Amino acid sequence: MDILFTLVASVLLIIGFFVICQTSDEEDDEEESNNESTGRGADEQSTRRGASEQ
Repeated sequence: MDILFTLVASVLLIIGFFVICQTSDEEDDEEESNNESTGRGADEQSTRRGASEQ
């Protein structure tokens, strides 16, 4: 019976891991699309940061 509970818990942990990874990927995609829609890509932001540091 303990083995059954262990297997169920393992499966739930694996499913939870993939759900968390998927939602974090979607948030990253939304941030990238927001940057592109405002005309500020990641390259432009990094060059602006570099220029402001100097």
